[in-house]
Amino acid sequence: LRLLSALVSTREAHELLVPGGGGGHADVDVSPFSCELLETVAAPAFAARRGGDDAEARVARLENFFSDESSLIGKSAAAVRNRPRVFVFPRKPKAAATPCDAAAAGSECYARLWAPDGKAELRLFGCRPFSDAAVAAAAAAFKIDCAVVARRLFASDFFARGRVETCSGFRIDRDDLEALGAPSMTFTTHVGMDFGGRDATVVAAGLARTAAGGFRRDGFSSRPVSLVDGAEAWSEMFGGLDETAGPRVRLCLVAPDGDPKFGVALCDARLGARRDLDANWVLFGAKRDTAGASRALGAWLGRVGKR
Repeated sequence: LRLLSALVSTREAHELLVPGGGGGHADVDVSPFSCELLETVAAPAFAARRGGDDAEARVARLENFFSDESSLIGKSAAAVRNRPRVFVFPRKPKAAATPCDAAAAGSECYARLWAPDGKAELRLFGCRPFSDAAVAAAAAAFKIDCAVVARRLFASDFFARGRVETCSGFRIDRDDLEALGAPSMTFTTHVGMDFGGRDATVVAAGLARTAAGGFRRDGFSSRPVSLVDGAEAWSEMFGGLDETAGPRVRLCLVAPDGDPKFGVALCDARLGARRDLDANWVLFGAKRDTAGASRALGAWLGRVGKR
């Protein structure tokens, strides 16, 4: 009875996996004396995306991405062959090439990717004393990998069923904004406009149409954004926006997977009373210094705005 009591009281803090078949979700936790739970890192949900609200599907996507050469977890941890969705840090033979390797300093832990209670998460367990720095590095690597997978799912929905060609609005909610991860860069652009005697509201509606579609010359596609419930999160992401400014146009730009410029770009453009177009930009997934991004995207916005 004492053993069972100890097992119940500590099952959230320790585990020893006994394979239960299937994809690993049926594995049994049988010992409270194996490894200490160091941290649990949740994978974000993205309910607005097709299949994004299914935890098992998110776990499967993450597991598949870990075999990708760009995955930080895949570079740092080795999959355990007889334990589905279990990985060991650091990867052997150890080559100190990742933040996780550098922080481990001879310690070891294993990570379990699973979906308990409808939540996708990575649980880190210490097999040997694992430093706080190593735990933080592994958690940060997992969050970055989650953001890459989220952007790929985001882009898949963006291009689904030819909706770029129809110039339809792209629905974005608070979950999407959180799942995209930390921005690679933010900047503002300014373009002088000739309204041609038209009202700014009419010009904004025209800009939303001309800025939608595929732009092969520029290497990306664009769609107007329809915010579902993330207006406050949208404003915070840009560092706070002047909600009293003139008519605004929200845009989402998506580049092909692997493009070094960016994966996803969000734009909040406003037409001012002085016949100008000011825009705030947030870029995600840039793989190199994109000093020319502000000039290129500002020039593109000015070009489509003058059509």
